[in-house]
Amino acid sequence: MFSVVHNGQVQVKEPEKRFQMMKAMDDNMYEADDYRDLVAILCGTDYYESQSAETDWHMRVDAAKELCLALIASTEVEAEMAGELGEDEELDEFIILYDERIGKIPYSLTGPDADYDIHVDNPELIRVESDKNLLWTLEKAQLIAVFEYDEDKGDYIRWLNYLNLDGLIAAETEYFRQHGDQTRVPLFKKLEE
Repeated sequence: MFSVVHNGQVQVKEPEKRFQMMKAMDDNMYEADDYRDLVAILCGTDYYESQSAETDWHMRVDAAKELCLALIASTEVEAEMAGELGEDEELDEFIILYDERIGKIPYSLTGPDADYDIHVDNPELIRVESDKNLLWTLEKAQLIAVFEYDEDKGDYIRWLNYLNLDGLIAAETEYFRQHGDQTRVPLFKKLEE
């Protein structure tokens, strides 16, 4: 289970677990023991109760959408306020939800014309196939900040500052290609399914 160690104003308790994490637009600092705990911080405590890989996937997608859409909205507001963007204009997509089996995941599942192609060079891909890839890509995009306790230094060190995130993401993706379930996850389901 995860817990809050700092509520944005005061330290609630001394950190004692392996990881600490902050997420964008949240003043709290959380602590967790493992990757599933870290993802539960993003998805909510219902993530612990999930007994299905498909449900886990949908919860990861929903959490990633929330973070990404908030970033897109704040970036567009900043660009509009700086006079770089007209009222009816939108920025090119720069952050994309992605799954190895599907490709680009649309932000809106209700739109009749989902555009699965990527139209910009080098977008930030937020990968949702696994807990690790979700966390590492969110850290790389700086939508979360994860700190891991280093016993040698006696302190928490941010992943962004010491891990080769690109290498870890590539290795996890390759592992997923070889050993993961390659069945396309359904984006839509009928009620009776």
